Amino acid sequence: MPYEGSNSKATDSETIAQTIAPSGNVCGLAEGPNFKASSLHSICSLSIIKSMADALKSAFTPLIGNIRALAGTFGLQRRLMFGTPALGFGSLNSFSLAFQTVPTVAVVAWIASQTNDPIAISYLALGGPLLTVWNITVFRTGWSLLGEIFEGTLDLALVSRTPLILVTLGKVGALATFSTLVGGTASILAYLAITGWVLEAEKLPLLAAAFIVATISLTALAFVFAPVGVLMAGRPGFMNAIIPAGVVLSGFLYPIGVFPLAVQVIARLVPPAWAMDGTMAVLEGAPIGEIATDFLIALLLSIIYVGLVYVSFVRVERRVRKTGALGTF
Repeated sequence: MPYEGSNSKATDSETIAQTIAPSGNVCGLAEGPNFKASSLHSICSLSIIKSMADALKSAFTPLIGNIRALAGTFGLQRRLMFGTPALGFGSLNSFSLAFQTVPTVAVVAWIASQTNDPIAISYLALGGPLLTVWNITVFRTGWSLLGEIFEGTLDLALVSRTPLILVTLGKVGALATFSTLVGGTASILAYLAITGWVLEAEKLPLLAAAFIVATISLTALAFVFAPVGVLMAGRPGFMNAIIPAGVVLSGFLYPIGVFPLAVQVIARLVPPAWAMDGTMAVLEGAPIGEIATDFLIALLLSIIYVGLVYVSFVRVERRVRKTGALGTF
């Protein structure tokens, strides 16, 4: 027990130092005349480091939880689409939807084969599969939240600590993956079989990048219609107008430059249109800076669209929580 007096603080320092490090070495500090002060300094440093570590853990724990929830939702939707031995080998409806646009791509391929323009043939070689990916992704995404309401599972998503937008984003990501791997692959094989298209090897990396950017941008655009389906009260047939409009404005079958000026202005607000502009730039041998600019604008617009989706999801959650109506509008 330290005694009162002028040396009480020093005695306290010695007691703490001997308790923490009886060997006389704290955090690698050598013994010496300043050992007591150094020991207290090291103890304080360790305390600060521990506090910082706890703060970082508290900050990143929700983020890690959301990432795991996103990955879990993606994995579940992927298994439902592709199928597993336990769940059955995919959904017949999913695969039928994936292949239903292939005949359209086959017609596009036949039309392309009648021309001797290699740029047009190469452009449609990407646009045709992207048309398939768009049709599947936007249709299934537009009904994703409505399906939750009709099946009575939206209440479970709302009481979860994971934001509803992340749960839906995982589903949309799985839908886009399924659409690309199944529908997109089937479409490109049909196109190759009919046109005999052969791509120039030096353009392959840039066209692959164009396809990836276009897929990301059309997924962001399709994501918009998940909350829109609920906000529009599930009106029948509203997707029938959105799907073809997206095909036209995205420039999957025709470059945006061939449209009237008014249509071009509207198309410039659609992310995939810039990705398809980048595709045309690649095929025409444009400078890499011009190509990169088109891709960058497509990605920036995609981010803006995701921000709009966030606002829409807030409105959906507010409406459902305010009315308490999970099965009606």
